[in-house]
Amino acid sequence: MKKTLTLVMLFAMTTASSLFAQEKKIKVIDYSGVQMTFDRALGTDRYDLDSLIILNVGDDARTTAGQKEVFSILRDCCEKGKLTGIDMSQCRSFSFVPDNAFLHKAINGKPGKQNEAEVQFRCNLRYISLPNTVLSIGENAFACTNLETITLPHFAKTIGDNAFSDCVHLKDVAFIGKYMKPEAAGLAFSGLPSDAVLHVAKGLEPDYRQAGSWNAFSTIKEEENLYNTEELDIDGSRTLRDMLDGRDMYMDELKVKGVVSSDDLEVLKHAAQYGRLTDIDLTDCVIDESKSSAFSFCRLESLRLPRVMKKINGSLLSYSRVNNLAMPEQYEMIGACAFEGYKEFADSTLMIPEGCRVIRTAAFRFCSCIKKITLPSTLDELHELSLYFVGSDHLVTDVELYVNRMTPPAMIIEEDGWSAFGFSKEDEAIRTWCLFVPVGAKKNYESDENWNMFTIIETPLLTGTPSGIVEAVTSVKPSESSAADGIYTVDGRLVSRDTAAKGQLRGLYVVRENGTARKVVF
Repeated sequence: MKKTLTLVMLFAMTTASSLFAQEKKIKVIDYSGVQMTFDRALGTDRYDLDSLIILNVGDDARTTAGQKEVFSILRDCCEKGKLTGIDMSQCRSFSFVPDNAFLHKAINGKPGKQNEAEVQFRCNLRYISLPNTVLSIGENAFACTNLETITLPHFAKTIGDNAFSDCVHLKDVAFIGKYMKPEAAGLAFSGLPSDAVLHVAKGLEPDYRQAGSWNAFSTIKEEENLYNTEELDIDGSRTLRDMLDGRDMYMDELKVKGVVSSDDLEVLKHAAQYGRLTDIDLTDCVIDESKSSAFSFCRLESLRLPRVMKKINGSLLSYSRVNNLAMPEQYEMIGACAFEGYKEFADSTLMIPEGCRVIRTAAFRFCSCIKKITLPSTLDELHELSLYFVGSDHLVTDVELYVNRMTPPAMIIEEDGWSAFGFSKEDEAIRTWCLFVPVGAKKNYESDENWNMFTIIETPLLTGTPSGIVEAVTSVKPSESSAADGIYTVDGRLVSRDTAAKGQLRGLYVVRENGTARKVVF
């Protein structure tokens, strides 16, 4: 009996030892805010690692040179050590994969077909998960690796030459998003296995097949889960988190209706920063205006804000980039830092709509992409640094500034503070700015010390009033005669039944009374 027990114990110990030997060694990198480099965070056991999870990195890895250095270190670990799997999906610091990121150092020039004798020059990398912040993949980035499968995020639209060439084990490539990658990106894939499959969102297979540049894949297969969309109505019975039930990180497009709380906004922001969410429609929402920075530091394809908001919240879109932004039709105020460092304005143009009265401190600070701006006739106040368009430590030049007011908006400056423009009259760059004002308003701007540093030009394009329409009466069409009396927006939405509620409104509205309708500026 004793002998049998000893044998059983020896067998158990041997089995445990075998399992321990097969256990994968994984390390998590998270050193944001700590005085450390990626090289130091990786440690001396780097060549023993099988897998690496990168959650956060420090300032050293946030620059272009720093990101290249990180990839160089990762390639070294794959070549000299055991590293085969890298998860970067939750690290928002990376915006690109550099040229030759994982191309073995022993391979000179562009990759070509390798024979068996050259297999030792293949990078060991088998799996990698990229964050949704990656915008481009460089030339030869993954060429001649042992990569088996990869999913490319929505915004990774630029794929360099030979980026995935001669990946002889790469059988599955998936593209997230409802838009087709550029046709030229197909040329980055060559030398793949004969049974390689390209997975795309529903409805895109004919487009990829017709393009002809994706012939490295024997099969192009549509997958429903590569672009997930949903419409949700928040009625107060459940939170947005409960309604999504764990799907938030895999949702690509959301249209939300109802009253959106601060917690709901936090769910949307987290899904946009760390998940796949790129398209958000809040057109029919009422959002919690106490919540600042709702979409700060986000990269989105499209964002539709509620039709009507009293205020664009402070830091709402600071340091964000939205390819297609739909602003509210009406709002009275733009909060402090609301668009600070914002990266995207269509045609480099900023147009503040009629009805806006106040632009708070630093609202558009560091928006160096703006080259043309129009301020409305209703604007009463501009606060410090609100229009401080500076980038790379220098003021933006050649800006066209249109102010649709006969008198300058008041400049609200704290003691010893800055003007809205954040520069002095002596600044050379300001001489390249042109200020356009209504005919007859030039003297008013020339006599104001906060505005007379510009080259001032009067133009009939500006009337000093919204569309030049003041108490303009229009007849009511027969089909509209049944509309109830009240105040409406110009597109027909009821604002108030009380036609005397003029003191509460700013901008252009339609007033219906006693069978007639007239456009009125309040």
